[in-house]
Amino acid sequence: MNDAAPQKEQFDVMLILSGEYAFIAPPFMYSLIKNNAGWANITFHMITEELPAFGRQFLENFALRNGAHVAFYSVDTKIFGGLKTIKRYPAILYSKLIPHLILPENLTKVLYADVDMIVTSSLRELWETDMGNAYIGACYDYHPFANLKEKSADLPEIKKSYVNSGTVLYNLDLMRQDGLTLDIYKEWLNDNMQTLFEEQLMNHTLLGRIYHFMPFDYNYNPGARGLYSEYCSEHGITPKKAIIHYMPFKNDSPIIKPWDACEYFYSGKENDKFSGELYALYKLWWDYALQLDICELTATLEAAKSNRLQRQYDAAAFERDKWKIYSSTFRKMIEGGLAQYGDGNTLSAVLKSKGYASVAFYGDTEITKLLAPLLESAGMKVAYVIENFTSDTQTHKVVGRDARQYTRADVMIVADVAQYGKIADKLKKRGDGIPFINAAELIESAAAGSDASVTEVSACGRKKYADGEQARYNALINSASYKIGRAITYIPRKIRALFRKKK
Repeated sequence: MNDAAPQKEQFDVMLILSGEYAFIAPPFMYSLIKNNAGWANITFHMITEELPAFGRQFLENFALRNGAHVAFYSVDTKIFGGLKTIKRYPAILYSKLIPHLILPENLTKVLYADVDMIVTSSLRELWETDMGNAYIGACYDYHPFANLKEKSADLPEIKKSYVNSGTVLYNLDLMRQDGLTLDIYKEWLNDNMQTLFEEQLMNHTLLGRIYHFMPFDYNYNPGARGLYSEYCSEHGITPKKAIIHYMPFKNDSPIIKPWDACEYFYSGKENDKFSGELYALYKLWWDYALQLDICELTATLEAAKSNRLQRQYDAAAFERDKWKIYSSTFRKMIEGGLAQYGDGNTLSAVLKSKGYASVAFYGDTEITKLLAPLLESAGMKVAYVIENFTSDTQTHKVVGRDARQYTRADVMIVADVAQYGKIADKLKKRGDGIPFINAAELIESAAAGSDASVTEVSACGRKKYADGEQARYNALINSASYKIGRAITYIPRKIRALFRKKK
């Protein structure tokens, strides 16, 4: 009797990471892994222009914890000189045209996917598709904007074949064999005197060598659901909806990404903006996002915040709603998984290893209510809680946030994690001499083991704080997370300052 596990196929997935999208990738990655790990060994091939070391570490650790692997490829975007770019379409996206020249030669094929997607089921059938002599396989673009794209090139033969570049299956061997280079695309562009982006160049240059998938199977746009429904009903087709692609679609859905809309989904209830099938499709993203641990979710939401500000959304409302996500995720994490770290012993071990015997909590939050009893059960003293109000359920001494002097405690745990950047800035300016740590980082260290040091670099790339007030201050202001946080909150801080000045 042979009990050997069946051999899994290699499944290679290509991502292009630019800006905040590097940190929005985890929900997509997790959804793909969860629905395909049973048959595949998954490797994510990540093409970047510049991705800081902490970003690479964050993504690599995330993939490894979930049973996948990553490989990084840096591309000098100067090679795309002469091709049009705008903020929404940076030069790195032109890597879609030449993956066979970027990825290792031992890769015969690769599936590219945008990160503003969620995978809902197995992609094995897509991966094993025989595309014949086609260079790429992609999905028809039912997007009404495609008509504008077609007209821009004045090539009517493309109207019935135009594909979206969000999901692309590449025949890398054939592209190498036939010697496709970037010059081929540039030559077509020069000959036709057009100013087009990578998707249009792909459609026009590779015309006749594209295998067509149906979009409602592997590139399902929630905004085009009406068109898909009509087509499927007419032809007796049941759509797979294996990949949901959150593309803008002015006619039938909000021009908004799911991570820009946390206020609509933390409650788990339909609302006036998202209801019915549209709500269900958008909620899919949040269903996967909320399965991430707090560190990963924090990175995703912080990246989304910068995107949200760029779109001139209400920053204050975002902070409010983001906290509700943080809170619910922490509660879920602590109540469901903290037992595996020990009943508070592992948490206290991290603190005691640094010589901390008494703690104070900054913020009377859900996190405080959950962590404080755990630490006390392990012999830690909770000296007081810093807050501007007295909670009915608060069993500890309360000190006002603006108190002239905080009573001495060995360490302060910032439980108001949604406002951590602002609070850290405030605490270091106060000069009370009490070291402070992020509750998220404490839990992360506990999960890593009782011997984890609070000076180590976390999976999110955030720096832990060293012993001593000066060392803590230096680590804070030099950390990537602090700098990113200051940049992200620049606009709201300026607006707030102007408002106060006027008052």
